[in-house]
Amino acid sequence: MKIRKKSSRPNGCATSEQASGNEATTCQHSIIFARRTRNSPPPNLQFNIARVLTDLGRDVEAIEAFEIFLPSASEAPADARGFAQAKIAVLEKRIAHVELHCRAANAEVVVDGRSVGPSPLDHTFNLMPGVHEISAQLAGNLTFLSHVTLLPNQTRSIFFRRP
Repeated sequence: MKIRKKSSRPNGCATSEQASGNEATTCQHSIIFARRTRNSPPPNLQFNIARVLTDLGRDVEAIEAFEIFLPSASEAPADARGFAQAKIAVLEKRIAHVELHCRAANAEVVVDGRSVGPSPLDHTFNLMPGVHEISAQLAGNLTFLSHVTLLPNQTRSIFFRRP
């Protein structure tokens, strides 16, 4: 009888250096599944998801995963909690932040084609550096459109004003 060593990553996920084709896809499916479940995954799985997201270069999602891990891992080893806190500090310097402020009632706010909710809205979003499209629609009419170029470790404030 042959015994296979169990992977320390979710569903056998490999690091980005090891992943190729189907392995990377399987890992991404595991991450999507974990996010869609009603309850957060157990802390050790959440920690592993955060590490895999980091390996895949998905820094914004990795920060979110580490931030979910920390409060749920009160009994986790101190080195795991320390690793998560240190990794968040490093990743925070690689991403950008957009502070969105929209006072108009019932405008649909959209960032990069994804709805982030109705206004009124005062929220800070973490985004990868690069060009992003931010818009607001009121009663189906485009009332605000902006293309914003963000740099690592930059915070930009955007105020939606009704025309």
